[in-house]
Amino acid sequence: MNKKISPIIILILLIFGLLGVANADMQKMSDDELSNCRAVGFSEFTLQNQIATAEFNIHTDTYTEIDSMKMGYWNNGNSMGWDQNWESVDMGSSINDLNMNNFIMQAEFENLNNSDPKELKSLRIGYKDVTGEISADFQSLSRSGNSARQSVGQETYEFDHDKLILEINLDGNIDKKGIRVDFGNAQPQ
Repeated sequence: MNKKISPIIILILLIFGLLGVANADMQKMSDDELSNCRAVGFSEFTLQNQIATAEFNIHTDTYTEIDSMKMGYWNNGNSMGWDQNWESVDMGSSINDLNMNNFIMQAEFENLNNSDPKELKSLRIGYKDVTGEISADFQSLSRSGNSARQSVGQETYEFDHDKLILEINLDGNIDKKGIRVDFGNAQPQ
């Protein structure tokens, strides 16, 4: 005898099976049970050499248009001005999104390990792995490893698994202070 199971019976069994899962109650775990739990892959936190780092396995795709983006208006010893002054900004394009992976936040402190007042020296926020392009009229661009407040004009930077990190430096001599961006090895097209 050829037995066939009706799709309706399978659906009913599936629904009742899922109802059992959906009705599961939450229960408080003991300290011993919690200490035996391990989770990996989403985040990592470290504290080394006065630097606190939080890394998150976060992926973001975007095509963003910004009319004007300005950051860090102050007197850098030469004049008042913007560290970053980008006009007509495109992050990604209508054809290809800007893909960003591995979000990182890093804060460097002074006196973190002793009783002296703790001071924030620098903050870095961004992504460690970026692919795509950023286009803008860079009226002022302060890039890591380069002179501050360069007027490079209209450029498109192509990222191929490069960094895109905003660096805010509150410490050091006037040449190192301010807001810079780290584009990794991304180069203008």
